[in-house]
Amino acid sequence: MLGSLGSETHLLIRQDGVLRTFDTTMSEALTDAIDKGPVELHRRTNVKSVSKNDRGLLKVETDNGVLNDVDTLIWAIGRKPHTDGLNLDLLVGNVDCFDENLCGLHCVFVKDVILW
Repeated sequence: MLGSLGSETHLLIRQDGVLRTFDTTMSEALTDAIDKGPVELHRRTNVKSVSKNDRGLLKVETDNGVLNDVDTLIWAIGRKPHTDGLNLDLLVGNVDCFDENLCGLHCVFVKDVILW
């Protein structure tokens, strides 16, 4: 939707396709549709770090390169999120749903989604 409205939009996925645990035909069709644009699909990409520059824009460093000057990062961490190593409970406690300012980054946490 964001890409269709004219926003430069990137979708980073860790594997070859989206919704891998869903029906194979659906997953492949959706991945192919996304790949046709306007969203730029980055396959086999893992986020290594996210930082904020002096202009308030984000730098998203991945194992395949860097996305600079990102306005907003919507981070869907999955139905079974792999967040144990992030120690989010030490920073913010319960991460079911809250609005918080962490390390100068405005974050909205909803179960399994983080909006930076």
